[in-house]
Amino acid sequence: MNGPARFTRKVQLLFRCFLLISVTLCLFLLSACSSMKPQEAVDSTKANESPENVARVFAESLATGDVDLQFLCYPAEFVGGLSSEDSSVYMDYSEQIAVTMSEEGTTLEGSRASEPEPYTLDKDSTEYASLQTAISAKFGVDEDLVSDAKLCAVRLFFNDDQTMDVTVLVYQLGDTWYAYKLQANDDADS
Repeated sequence: MNGPARFTRKVQLLFRCFLLISVTLCLFLLSACSSMKPQEAVDSTKANESPENVARVFAESLATGDVDLQFLCYPAEFVGGLSSEDSSVYMDYSEQIAVTMSEEGTTLEGSRASEPEPYTLDKDSTEYASLQTAISAKFGVDEDLVSDAKLCAVRLFFNDDQTMDVTVLVYQLGDTWYAYKLQANDDADS
């Protein structure tokens, strides 16, 4: 009787291993599928709370031409100091994007951000100092107040299962995160 009982235990053990592997694979596939969908929208009051939030809001604002969202991603002093000529450039861009999206029947369905990566690990490097200087020149902030910078990969989701991958360079002033610039990735699906 030891033979058949031992055989039954081996079959049960193999079945349990198969079941464990199957469940693990299903969970992996489900998590992979969920990462291919937009995250919940960022509330505008939380746009500047994290690198991921400001990166998503900035990417979405540029994709849709939403100037109000875009301005949330810049320091208030910069936005308040824009001349009427500067403001009209932003408004013209907004109108052009809205018309183009309407004509093409394109709608933004949301976005998803990956874990941010440090812009550089060495904050004493000339690379980091150059970034601080560039941010200061563009936004009129004291370069010494730029305390951190990160690169955030953002996937934009559009109707008809189209996506676009971008990288947003964000920076921190105090406890607040702002967008510096966006770069389209080469491997985007459009």
